[in-house]
Amino acid sequence: MSLFTPPIISIFTLLFVAIGSLFLVFFLYKFNQKLNELTHKRQTDELIIQELQTINEELKKQQLTFQKSANAQLLESSQVMKQLEHRIKSQQAISNNLQQLIENIQDNQEQDKLYSRAFKLAEKGADIDEIVKECELPIAEAEMLLSVHRQRIIT
Repeated sequence: MSLFTPPIISIFTLLFVAIGSLFLVFFLYKFNQKLNELTHKRQTDELIIQELQTINEELKKQQLTFQKSANAQLLESSQVMKQLEHRIKSQQAISNNLQQLIENIQDNQEQDKLYSRAFKLAEKGADIDEIVKECELPIAEAEMLLSVHRQRIIT
């Protein structure tokens, strides 16, 4: 070994340690920068999460409000529909009653026409059989009609 060998090894070692230290400092610097970026990103993400949670809570409140409103409107619509159903049934009952009344009036008018015709036949001197046949009246009614006609003539 020569006299210069230990100092050269020492210089190389020192140089290697210095370069290694520089690399280590550089990597630590880069690592610290990346750590700061990630910390900043995490803080930003936490703010976004808080904002989204606030928005979510507000949306839940709005949904609850809308749900209450929809339920109230549904209840009101149901009540209105029941009232309308009741009114429709009432109007149908009235309509049925009016229809029956009209039919009764028509029947009475037809009956009155028959009696009127029978009375005219009686005035013309028709007998009971002719009145029964022409007006389709029972014999008792035809007899009564002739009796009334005779009473009119007398008075």
